Amino acid sequence: RRPVLFWNRRLLLNSVAYLNGFDLKFKEVKSLSDKTFGHWLSHRAGLYFPYDWLQTMGFYDWINMAFPTFVPDTPMYTYTMMGTNHRGWTATIFSPPKELYPYKYQDWNDLESRVFWWHMTDFKVLPMVQLFQSLPQLFQML
Repeated sequence: RRPVLFWNRRLLLNSVAYLNGFDLKFKEVKSLSDKTFGHWLSHRAGLYFPYDWLQTMGFYDWINMAFPTFVPDTPMYTYTMMGTNHRGWTATIFSPPKELYPYKYQDWNDLESRVFWWHMTDFKVLPMVQLFQSLPQLFQML
């Protein structure tokens, strides 16, 4: 899990669940004493925040196990502090023609560019990923 400076998601999600009468408990992976695949599958689903967890292979493990995986449908995570952004690495040394790709991946401060590239990520395009746009939608899906 990478440090994202937005909010305490576990506390927020558990509070929303409790206050609305949902029988759901959200946990962080780091709090699980048993991190085996079998134990993960004993849970109802996984909530994955792109670019938050350094070990993104966990995302692929979840979907390959057919573990219901929920991902927020937003490109905002490309802006996370200490995530995959311009402070960490040069995005690419190849600049394709603008006719081929209208936005450069290096345009970190261009919202349209971030949205364009978000639509090409595995988080967005893989059919087994359950995308949600709001907390009410997530809770309805769960």
